[in-house]
Amino acid sequence: MATKIILLLATIGAVVAVPHKSLKRPNHDHIDYYDCSGKANGSYVHPSDCTRFIMCSNGNAADMACPDCNGHDPQCDGEAYLRWSETTGNCEWPADTECVAGDSDPCPGIVAGGSCGKNDCKHCGFCTEKMSQYYRCNRTFPSDPKLEITGKWVIESCDSDLWWDPDLKPSSEVEEGFGGACNKWDNLSPATKEKWRTDKSCKAVLEEVCLWGQDEGDQCSERYWYYDPDTMAVREDLSCPTGLLWDQATETCRSCGNVAGCDCK
Repeated sequence: MATKIILLLATIGAVVAVPHKSLKRPNHDHIDYYDCSGKANGSYVHPSDCTRFIMCSNGNAADMACPDCNGHDPQCDGEAYLRWSETTGNCEWPADTECVAGDSDPCPGIVAGGSCGKNDCKHCGFCTEKMSQYYRCNRTFPSDPKLEITGKWVIESCDSDLWWDPDLKPSSEVEEGFGGACNKWDNLSPATKEKWRTDKSCKAVLEEVCLWGQDEGDQCSERYWYYDPDTMAVREDLSCPTGLLWDQATETCRSCGNVAGCDCK
């Protein structure tokens, strides 16, 4: 029995022997600004804080804090808290995580669960967990007109096949107070496509691959291009032999009569 107790104490000691002080920041159970519906039980990247993470359990979401970091430990690199690592699924030393505090905040001043005003109708979109999401002010309109309209920022998700489009405006062309909407990839502007392509939170979705292509203005011509991200810094512009046209559908040069949609007269 004594041997079993010693082994048990050693096991507990191994679990709690983590490189930090006691946890000082609170965890928040049953939050309403993150949707765990349809997600497997487990831990997920926090949408706005590298030092916290989301725990999903049976469809319920909890906002969890990483432990404090010992300020005297050089591995803390001057940071107050450990940071969540999507790679390991744990809170790690700040220098060992892919999440960098202070990286460009897509929605400055907005925090999930934070208060928002009665006129905060402008949504703010971002990418996380390979999904397009956005902040929305979830307002409460009291039945008593003497009471104030209150609100909290919540996180919503676009459909799995849609992306956040900050350029999408109402037909009235309202510029102020409108932050965009979910949209199809093909409808996004070149600048927005490039933004999501280079966003570290979206990059795994849009992982670069080798491509044969043809610019829209070069259709029914001999001009085309090739790009291989593993071997080329930029694409290479190419041309079919004289008398042949590039056929994007089959990715090769063909006679004009065999390229759909081209006038061969």
